[in-house]
Amino acid sequence: MENWEETRAALERKLLDAKKIVLEYEHTLKPFRNITDAEYRQAKRDMVDAATAISYGDYEANKPADPLDGMTLEQLKDLYEQQKAAIVGDGKTWGDDGFVVKRPDHREIAKLMKIQTRIQKLESNEVAVSASRELEEEYKRVSNLLQSVYNTIVGAEGETL
Repeated sequence: MENWEETRAALERKLLDAKKIVLEYEHTLKPFRNITDAEYRQAKRDMVDAATAISYGDYEANKPADPLDGMTLEQLKDLYEQQKAAIVGDGKTWGDDGFVVKRPDHREIAKLMKIQTRIQKLESNEVAVSASRELEEEYKRVSNLLQSVYNTIVGAEGETL
């Protein structure tokens, strides 16, 4: 959203123009209207489209950055273990009737699950990369084998001819 301010200004102009048409249509008696029904309907659509685009653009422009972006797998695992230890602890607190299981905050658990999901995604990407490397190596091996078989066949035919 590099040029969001310029884009927003253009959308606001479009919104104001559409509002002007709508208000003129609604505040003029039917026999004296200069605006057709089709123009009015289009202006209403333009108002909704421009307002929606402004709203979505403002959200995207002001969206906070994800703190987990750019972290390596090891960093995420360390963060996960730290968060887990902070949430779970020993898992118990002392009550009147003995040890009682402590209930952690649901927001903290949601953050922990988000970190865990990111870890799983990175691990699956690493597995996919290693699998593609293995497939590439296998392809090269089979290709070399087929080339040697082809060379042997061509060489054998060349000798018989």
